[in-house]
Amino acid sequence: MLTVRDVAAVRKNAGAPLRRRCGYALLTLTMATATVPTSAHTYYINEIEPNDSQDSASRASTGSYYNNYGLYLHGTTSTPNDADYWALNIRLYQWARRVKLTIESERGEHEMSIRGKWQEDGVIDESSDIQILRSSPDGNGRPFIQYFHHAGSVVNTGAVILRVSAASPDARQYRIRVEIFAHPVMNLGAFALGNLGFSTVGLTELDTEFDVVGQTRFAFFCGNDDDDDGGAPQSESWSVQPYGAGFVMAISDFDLVIGHASSPDDARRSGPVLTAPGAVVSTSSASDLDIPFRVFDRNGPHDFVARKREPYGVALAKLIVGEQS
Repeated sequence: MLTVRDVAAVRKNAGAPLRRRCGYALLTLTMATATVPTSAHTYYINEIEPNDSQDSASRASTGSYYNNYGLYLHGTTSTPNDADYWALNIRLYQWARRVKLTIESERGEHEMSIRGKWQEDGVIDESSDIQILRSSPDGNGRPFIQYFHHAGSVVNTGAVILRVSAASPDARQYRIRVEIFAHPVMNLGAFALGNLGFSTVGLTELDTEFDVVGQTRFAFFCGNDDDDDGGAPQSESWSVQPYGAGFVMAISDFDLVIGHASSPDDARRSGPVLTAPGAVVSTSSASDLDIPFRVFDRNGPHDFVARKREPYGVALAKLIVGEQS
């Protein structure tokens, strides 16, 4: 069996130090908010006032089947300083999904952001409210934002918080389209039962982050932003944990934000945290990145390359540990 000492020796010989961040989460969401069919193929979820904070956010609960008909969030900003909060809770029976939100009302009148909490030394401040990712123009000039999650079974794990605010004095009504897409997943294959190591040490100069979760139920196993190689934090990523059954890994460049407090072995334990343990958000606008990483089991190292092709993107990979096929 691969031991922590064995992996440490491999890391020492790998050359460059490693930065890691584990921060991926498994997400399945349910909530009770009525949808209003406006045609045979369009559904609206209307805001409920007051909704000017995370705690009072309008609840938007849907199933992925609404994606076949057209699903919209609808609200009104009554003043230039008004802002609406939404708690977006999507019930998915499939895993590895990308959720894209696009403002389709008048261009330039509204903007949106994904909100979260702040953690200090791995302790989450539940009273905090910080911006994690702000909307940016898509190819048609409309503000959009996206996040990722997957679920092998339905588990209630909280909601992604969305804030919609006026971007001009004349802003009033807004309409946000919610789209759900299947996301590509690398198949890393099967690994020996026991301790597994995940690393980007010595393989890239990128500031890397990753997270590993259970594939068929919510289970958080590791999150790493920066590796502490016996001294100052490094920008690559590293984790050694005991694993069994099937798992999913999310990997991206800095900053990958997840819904968990930082792992104790993370050298960077302060930063933003999502309110949904199953969601993951990339705040990096970089694209066309190849991110090499290595998985260690008792049979030795196995090298892979994850590909992040779009801004704010995440690469997902699945693996089996043990005798499962």
